[in-house]
Amino acid sequence: MKRTLLLGTALIDHLIYSEKPLKEDSCNKVNNSLCPGGSMRNIAYNLGHLGRPIDFLSCWGNDLFAENIQEELSGLGIKTYGPKRDLPTPIFTSINTPDNHLLISSLTADFVIDKNYDFPYANYDLLICDIDDKELLDKIVSYKNNIRIITLGFLPTDDLKENLEGSVLNRREFFDFFSHENHNFAFADLTSWLVVTLDQDGLFYSYQGEHAYLRNKKKTKTGYPVGCGDALVAGLVYQLDLGNDFLTSLSFAHDLAETAFRQPANVI
Repeated sequence: MKRTLLLGTALIDHLIYSEKPLKEDSCNKVNNSLCPGGSMRNIAYNLGHLGRPIDFLSCWGNDLFAENIQEELSGLGIKTYGPKRDLPTPIFTSINTPDNHLLISSLTADFVIDKNYDFPYANYDLLICDIDDKELLDKIVSYKNNIRIITLGFLPTDDLKENLEGSVLNRREFFDFFSHENHNFAFADLTSWLVVTLDQDGLFYSYQGEHAYLRNKKKTKTGYPVGCGDALVAGLVYQLDLGNDFLTSLSFAHDLAETAFRQPANVI
């Protein structure tokens, strides 16, 4: 079993969802939840529940939110590392209505691990990362040139392709990297797998020259896109570590992503 490091953010998700469109200059009645979040925290939480404890490197706030997140993960066998900032834990707000989806974040550079932070990266075989920082990734690879990397939310530069295990993007991120005009050619030189989560529409994947679309098993028009990719990564890593092939692992991970979409929290 690979020794795995999660590198990324831990914050608080404020999920606001309404069954009706919001009206301007009116007091809209909505449902909402406040819960621990951040892509890497979500993956850590899910892997802990799957019985696959890993290490998690992040920057931490100076409040009870940060303490509670670390205590919760510790209870699942997750070891947390990283500096404590003299700042409150960032808040990520998702406002989801039938006609709109707004994302608001108070995350700043203070909560992103930089290349100068001293950490024993060479101890790990697999890195899962949502920080698109070439200098940081180059430094990690220089410590251990055979480390495998899974990226969430971005694609690394070409010089890291040999280390790339795979990438997971959502629909918006995919079109940020590959325009509508050229996305059919986006997989020509891939040496790894790529999965694009499509929320209510399932997912698209590319693996060893095969491109396919997988629909969700249950038809759900309205859901909660936050956390779908995180649940998918956790399920994929868990199954691959068990020795299952990619497509079998992806099927399991797809089920978790679909579950995350149907409920306003990122849990297993």
